[in-house]
Amino acid sequence: RLFNGEEELLEVGILSLRIHFVLFVFMAFQYAGQNIFVSLGKAKQAVFFSLFRKVILGVPLILLLPHLWNLGIYGVLAAEPVTNIIGGLACYLTMLYLVGRELKAGERAQKGLQFVPFHRRGANGSALRIIFFMYVKEDLPQAGFLCTIL
Repeated sequence: RLFNGEEELLEVGILSLRIHFVLFVFMAFQYAGQNIFVSLGKAKQAVFFSLFRKVILGVPLILLLPHLWNLGIYGVLAAEPVTNIIGGLACYLTMLYLVGRELKAGERAQKGLQFVPFHRRGANGSALRIIFFMYVKEDLPQAGFLCTIL
């Protein structure tokens, strides 16, 4: 009500923010996958998944969802969470497959990959597990992290 007092506008604004942020947690998968790709010198894959989520998935869904089930403007708003889920999981699962295949247990020590787990308890008892890793490639250390909330 700070900028506008129209009730209808406030209702649509509140609903649109809820739709946008309800599944934003899947962006963590996208960020984790892209950061690991970049830190391992695979920037092409990171750029591909960024474009995949916004251009290949996002634009068609923005154009298609408003006409499906007569969603109208809510179809445009629903396109973002759908792209977050599909794009985030696609990036993360591809990263797990490619990195896991490339860096088998015996190759990890040979290539200089070290995983250092860090655990911390939150105020509400939830556990935050961050796995830092250091990858040495061509005598240049590169760092990244995975973050999971338990």
